[in-house]
Amino acid sequence: MRGHAAGVARHRRGGSWLRDHYDAPVWVDNDANLMAFGEWTRGVPRDGRDLLFLKVGTGVGAGLIVRGRVLRGQQGAAGDIGHMHITDDPEARCRCGRTGCLEAVASGWALLRRATQQASESPLLSRVLRERGEIKGGDLGEAVRAKDPFAVRLVDEASEVIAGVTANLLNFCNPGVLVVGGGVLRTGTRFLDQLSRTVLERCTDLVRRDLTIRPASLDHLEGVTGAGLLAAENLLAPAALSRWIDRGTPLGQAALLQRFSADLA
Repeated sequence: MRGHAAGVARHRRGGSWLRDHYDAPVWVDNDANLMAFGEWTRGVPRDGRDLLFLKVGTGVGAGLIVRGRVLRGQQGAAGDIGHMHITDDPEARCRCGRTGCLEAVASGWALLRRATQQASESPLLSRVLRERGEIKGGDLGEAVRAKDPFAVRLVDEASEVIAGVTANLLNFCNPGVLVVGGGVLRTGTRFLDQLSRTVLERCTDLVRRDLTIRPASLDHLEGVTGAGLLAAENLLAPAALSRWIDRGTPLGQAALLQRFSADLA
């Protein structure tokens, strides 16, 4: 079991531990799905159209909302784009154990690996590495905002690769909105601008006709927002609410309440 699928399994095990320990209902989902759900429900503007959320941070993932519902797939692995094979370069080794994954080329951790290995090409980053012993995401973002040529090139190359994958996704699922979020937004607008241009060049006419491309609008809280909404919709679903409202608390009825969960999948 690798990548996103392994992460889903870990989260579910954690949810089971919390449920059993506190006898409280616990609902678990991956970060990209929660970010998509939070942005679709509370993001600005809220127009109710199908939405593809692209998360680019330490990892790369996507969440798709179709008619107000999160598309999760049979095993919960829908949107696991970070482990799509995009290159045959044997040096592109991914954390999942494979080679050639999108994450191994264009994720935050991959860019930091390259920045560390090639820090001598950037006076700013080489100074950070010399003084602190490591380069962090904030350092790379600061270098991009300062228009450091090496850092800008890293981000531009990543945006081009991710844009190609994103355009294919858009051509397949044809959402009305593409939202880009995650730590990459801390580098400024360059990544989104570059990605938008490439996506619009590669999408079909019908797909891009009414497509809105925008950054996430909840100040990096879209995942937390989505998690709260997931719990609220399940707890307040009529079948579940009738089971605990008279007692005033859902505690002590974890297994029962989760059988009556709202179907958000």
